[in-house]
Amino acid sequence: MGEDRAFERVGGNQTLHADADNRCTNKNLEQLVREGKFRDDLYFRLHVHASPAPPLRERKEDIPILVRGFCATSARQTTSLLSISHPMRWTRADL
Repeated sequence: MGEDRAFERVGGNQTLHADADNRCTNKNLEQLVREGKFRDDLYFRLHVHASPAPPLRERKEDIPILVRGFCATSARQTTSLLSISHPMRWTRADL
């Protein structure tokens, strides 16, 4: 979801708009609150629903899915041909 709150479902081709805010950090806010480095009232207002996500380097199997999505978005936005060059070995079916 970008700044305009627009997103597409995986495998979808329709742009949807979310009525939500997304706040992300790689800091341990709970620990920062305990250390007095982050306001506890703000933490509890923001901590409505935490969805921890491991970094992409730990979920390499997601890369073909993400590439497929980026390619689909790019194809809709341009008439240029898109060429993918990467050392990972994928078949066209993986994308």
